[in-house]
Amino acid sequence: MQMTRGIVLLVLTQGLIGCGSNGPASPTSTITPTTTAGATVTRVAITGNVTLARIGETTQLTATATLSDNTTKDVTSDGNWYRGDPRIVTISASGLVTVAGFGSTWISFTYQSRGAGTTVTATLPGTFVIAGRVREPGAGGFANLLVVDTLSGRSATTDSDGFFSLAELPRVQAHFKIEKEGYEPVEKDATATNVDLPLQRVVRLTVGETAQPDALAPNDLSYTVDGRSCQPCRLIRVVVPQAGTVHVHVTWTLTSANLGLFVDGQVVAGATRELTADVPSARRARCSCTSERRHRWPSTRTSRSKRQCASASRQEGLCDCGGESSCESNAWYARKQ
Repeated sequence: MQMTRGIVLLVLTQGLIGCGSNGPASPTSTITPTTTAGATVTRVAITGNVTLARIGETTQLTATATLSDNTTKDVTSDGNWYRGDPRIVTISASGLVTVAGFGSTWISFTYQSRGAGTTVTATLPGTFVIAGRVREPGAGGFANLLVVDTLSGRSATTDSDGFFSLAELPRVQAHFKIEKEGYEPVEKDATATNVDLPLQRVVRLTVGETAQPDALAPNDLSYTVDGRSCQPCRLIRVVVPQAGTVHVHVTWTLTSANLGLFVDGQVVAGATRELTADVPSARRARCSCTSERRHRWPSTRTSRSKRQCASASRQEGLCDCGGESSCESNAWYARKQ
């Protein structure tokens, strides 16, 4: 029997997961305000020009406190100023912002336990900025990770918290591509000024093995499966040693969550705490050829030589890989019902 290797991908989901917001958020304080001379601070607001067009340009921000007696007070130099990415702006104790580089980042101010925030954007006139964060749900942002926009050819590197911004874009449109060893590669279209780019660790096992992926976290990953959006989801790759039927058995503990398995556009629904399905591993078999020099998957990925892969192409209807390459079949997914 001709041996083939395939990949069955499962996306596990959990119920009762809330949605989060995209992009960097300005921090605010939630501590109960204090009183001064009989009046309390009810809110703080930041005003000033926050759209800048050249490196070295400065702008003065003003912080105004509103008190409980409906009076206002200029507190620009009385509170604390904070800034996000220092590669984009710096800010003085008196609220003077200086552009250090093109992009966008947040500025915040606190006074007597009240806070406010705004976003400063710096880019050439007639161009745009798209900013976002690369993160692992439940774990935080990725530092020093390259984010590439394949439309403009521009790229940016994430800061210590995973935030990045791409400036001088001709339009608010980008196709972001991110690769990190040990994580599923991500490609995502962006048509807004903020984008969220979560990454998932690769979970891979051979038929007969058992895997327990990381628990789902708030604002978790989403996948598009056969044109349908699946969120929150978890992807699992299963190596199939030969053509045939794969028996999939998934269990979970939360009674409020159900799983479903995508097979050739069909969904196999699971019962409470359990899903069982028989998946034909060769129905949509297809070889995906990737140069070893651009190897994006863990070292456990099976490799075939050009001659072996060409033989598989003739006998199994797979593709003819040029040079040293890796062969994988198509995928199946699971999602919340």
